[in-house]
Amino acid sequence: MGESINQTIAAILGESVLGALYAHLQKFHDITPAEIPYRLDTLSSALEKTFGTSFNTIEKAAAKRLYSNLGLEFEERPGHRLIDYVESAKVTYARLHESRTLESLGR
Repeated sequence: MGESINQTIAAILGESVLGALYAHLQKFHDITPAEIPYRLDTLSSALEKTFGTSFNTIEKAAAKRLYSNLGLEFEERPGHRLIDYVESAKVTYARLHESRTLESLGR
């Protein structure tokens, strides 16, 4: 997840903005880059405060990249935030791999 966020922010806003965002998160929210996948609510709030309504574009792009990295099909859902997409991806990915495992076992 963290890599999807890194890639997305760097692609949309550039590497220097990514570095500045991480410095801001660390200074004002006590979050290191490694902690971001575990504190998506705080990241989302910081993105909203920093970028205003444009944060939705960043979150949706990060979600799309995550789904792509996992080999899942992304479906936009009104009202979903990054944390919602991540939770949906976890469930879908787990189900997909569970069914593949059962198929490989001949069940």
